[in-house]
Amino acid sequence: MQTVIASGAAVAVVSSVRPASEIFRYAHDSAGAPSCRMPSPGRPPRRSPAPAPAPAPAPAPGPVSLCRQVEPRVAPKGLVVRADASKTSAVRGGIPANGQVTLVPNYQLVKDKNGEDRNWVEISGPVAGFIAAGNLIMCK
Repeated sequence: MQTVIASGAAVAVVSSVRPASEIFRYAHDSAGAPSCRMPSPGRPPRRSPAPAPAPAPAPAPGPVSLCRQVEPRVAPKGLVVRADASKTSAVRGGIPANGQVTLVPNYQLVKDKNGEDRNWVEISGPVAGFIAAGNLIMCK
């Protein structure tokens, strides 16, 4: 159904029935004077893009390997296992280059007891003690 609205020289054809207040707003300017602007057809509401699907959950991490290997390029002669996190601590044994060690569960880096710029990590095998952490890589 079409409705014709005439106001002065302006004629508006409205293709759908709208409330009078809305037609008045389109057929007149903000001061209420007749406007030659045609009423705009109703615009469909803007649709926001569909939200991106949630990323698949990361697989549950498997058990963390406690195996580490002495990096031969950094420690070609191997590492000394010490009783405490200090270069002056008693020697408990040694690990050759490419040798493997087992870190203690819930291991943490330990700062050097003498304030040297070195971090240590505690190992449980093959000899229990501490070794310099910067010389280790994940086991291959």
